[in-house]
Amino acid sequence: MLTDVFVPLFTFPDETEASTLPKLARFLEAFATQVTYCGIVANVPETGVHWGSRLVSLSQMVAEVEQRSRSAASRLLEAAQQQTSSFSVERSTITAPFGYPGQTVASRAQNYDVTAVLLPPGNVEIRAIAEDIMFGSGRPLITIPEAAEFSANLGCIAVAWDGSPTAARAVYDAMPLLVEADTVVIVNVADEKPLPNGTTERLDAYLRRHDIAPQKVDVNLGSRQIGAALQHAAAEHGAGLLVMGAYGHSRLREFVLGGATAGVLNEPAIPILFSR
Repeated sequence: MLTDVFVPLFTFPDETEASTLPKLARFLEAFATQVTYCGIVANVPETGVHWGSRLVSLSQMVAEVEQRSRSAASRLLEAAQQQTSSFSVERSTITAPFGYPGQTVASRAQNYDVTAVLLPPGNVEIRAIAEDIMFGSGRPLITIPEAAEFSANLGCIAVAWDGSPTAARAVYDAMPLLVEADTVVIVNVADEKPLPNGTTERLDAYLRRHDIAPQKVDVNLGSRQIGAALQHAAAEHGAGLLVMGAYGHSRLREFVLGGATAGVLNEPAIPILFSR
């Protein structure tokens, strides 16, 4: 099931745009029955002991930052509550370290079916939080492009397929949405890497056992990056969602992402369900 959705609303390092919440609600209405909007409130570490005579003014600055964060969370939660939707809404807040909120958000996301994050283009801070959720929550992540216009229709869903275990896991996690779609399109980037023999045929058989008759599309990269090619192919076939595995590994606590994962996070064009 993918009906219980966690939506973090950021107040730092950049604030979630309240004007994008109607777009998010329209998308979630396609599958959600319960949505928890969660305001992420800054907890600034105490550093006054290192600043001697500046302790008083620094403490005041910390208090002001935290108060602005709390006020922003209240505004965003009120805006979210006002969205007309078919799903039930809960509101909550959590505090997270000012410089590195991702692990706290990922930990909270563990107890929901899926997390949905509004992703601004080129925003490295929100992208880093999305990566923490992707690799640290144990749950699927749906990124929603904050700036791009897209179809909220999940009657057509595209699957980025390369025959890997990560891609197979993404298909499994997305199955509640795939079985409800009218059209499922398997997208393979033909000139990116060769597929092992029979993997697409086995995916086709798996989907057909769930009464899904997929279409198959081969895409050539040409001069494009793989992330752009996958999103373009999905949009070209009318897909309202792209399903793909999240590729990467941890090196000294920093994630080194695969090319496709990094590409779609850097330039989000359509909603994407990532699974690890």
